Amino acid sequence: MITHGGLIHNVKLMRRRYRSTSRTILVSWLPQYHDMGLIGGLLTSMGSTVVVAGYQQNHATHTAGPNFAFELLVRKLELNKVQNFDLSSLVFLMTAAEPIRPATLKRFIELTQAFGLSQENVDPETGKELEKSENEGEVWVSSLSSGVGYWDMKELSETTFRNKLDNHSGKLYLRTGDLGRVIEDIEKTVESSSEILRPGCCAAVSVPSEILLAKGISVPDVSDQIALVVIAEVRETKFSSQEVVKKIETRVAEEHGVIVAATVLIKPRSIAKLHQER
Repeated sequence: MITHGGLIHNVKLMRRRYRSTSRTILVSWLPQYHDMGLIGGLLTSMGSTVVVAGYQQNHATHTAGPNFAFELLVRKLELNKVQNFDLSSLVFLMTAAEPIRPATLKRFIELTQAFGLSQENVDPETGKELEKSENEGEVWVSSLSSGVGYWDMKELSETTFRNKLDNHSGKLYLRTGDLGRVIEDIEKTVESSSEILRPGCCAAVSVPSEILLAKGISVPDVSDQIALVVIAEVRETKFSSQEVVKKIETRVAEEHGVIVAATVLIKPRSIAKLHQER
């Protein structure tokens, strides 16, 4: 359940973060039935911001998009396929709605002088904030913008929306259910391990060990009840699956010290690019 107060807080917060003024020009290609397009685009623009359809033609000051949009732009810039690309009017750029890849943003910064985000993790069992980068954790959020609970589900609302941390007294946290780990970008490492893999078409996900064991997939003893699974699209060419898988798993182990429990190679354009909210 989202309250009017939570929505208003979220809009005001975004306006402050946006550094929005009466001269702000926001470019958004996100549909208005999507929460990012509706709240982050339309509602935050009402009363102070002009929403337009083109960037350079209108000297946009604000814009946003998912990670794959930045990845595509980086590729085009690197191949010099973008001509007369002027970002001088831009003062705020946001990326959201899908996993944020530090390597993509770092390269984007190098090419366009934009900037990115960060996050913290919590141990879902102990409720304590994690500090070491090698630990898996659940992402918790504390904000007046958060929902207040599920309709007519008091017990589940209590365990999901009203959690506390020992070192942050007075705050209530929303358990997102998403696992996080503060490490470098595993997906970029996977993509760079073989030319057979399609760039921007890979997913590295944490899967509970019991799920993999139930499917007959062995799990490393050091997995901490969570195992890493890699899914990657391959190019339309002949190749040795075993060789590609070996390269992926070796590269990930060398770069991140993480053992890949399972690697799945799939045909091109199998991973959907639509960013859906849960």
